[in-house]
Parts: sequence; structure tokens; C-alpha cells
Amino acid sequence: MRSLSFLFIVILFVCIGCEKMRNCGECFTPPDPISFKIIDSISGNNLISPNGFSSDSLQLYYFSDSLKKNVKFEIYGNEVNRRIVSNELSWNSISENNYYYLYLSYKDVNTLFVNTEIITENCCTWHELKDFKINGKTIEYDSNEFVFIIEK
Repeated sequence: MRSLSFLFIVILFVCIGCEKMRNCGECFTPPDPISFKIIDSISGNNLISPNGFSSDSLQLYYFSDSLKKNVKFEIYGNEVNRRIVSNELSWNSISENNYYYLYLSYKDVNTLFVNTEIITENCCTWHELKDFKINGKTIEYDSNEFVFIIEK
């Protein structure tokens, strides 16, 4: 009888543990926005300015089935420290596309490669930026400002 009671208790704990594993709750972290600034490689001056690339002419887009699709972005900061920030770039690079185009002027269109990976572990899902390149080159990341630096 004791061994039957013991076996019942063990089975009960195993079942409760399995149920807790299935109902561990949702844990989801969306991808971080991608933030980058464009600076002059010699002077270090920010090029998203009246003396550089006009913020009104900047475009970020990709192609899907031969159709051009714009990617939403915002420009933040003052004239000295302007940056381009996009949540959509992070999200789209998970499933739709990894190649994007950054239009700065009719003479300057750059190819961006963005690779964001979904990671699920211990009931949690998060998104990790695995790779970010411009024209095939890895871009410097400033961990103090949390921004990628594109030099021109």
C-alpha cells in the first residue's frame, strides 16, 4: 500500500511539473529598433543635415515580387547628432527580406543587409540582430549611443 501511495505521489508531481512547463506564461521581446547615423569619414560631421543629405529626400525600401516597398523610419536628434531609427527594418528582416536600399541622393544609394533571428528558449522568445552590413561591409556599432555608424 505504501509503494502504491508513493507511486501516486510521484506521478502527481510529474504531471504537475509537465502542466507547469506547458503553462509557463508568455515571455516575448520584440526586435530592437535599428538606429544608425551617417557621418563624414574625414571630419566626423553628421551628414543628415542641411549641408549633407536632406532628411526629406532619404528613403529606405526593399523589393518584394518586383514591387518597391517603403520601410518606415524616423529621424531623431539635433543637427549634430541626427540618426535614422526603424522598427520596421528589424521586423521585416525576420521573415520578408534581408536586403534593403538606403537612398541618400540620386548619386548615393546603398545596399543594407539585415539579418534578425528569432530565438526561443525556456518559454521565452526574443529577437537577435545577427548581422548588419552596408554595401557588403560590417558597420561599426557605438555601444555608448546604441547606434550603427555609417561613414561616407
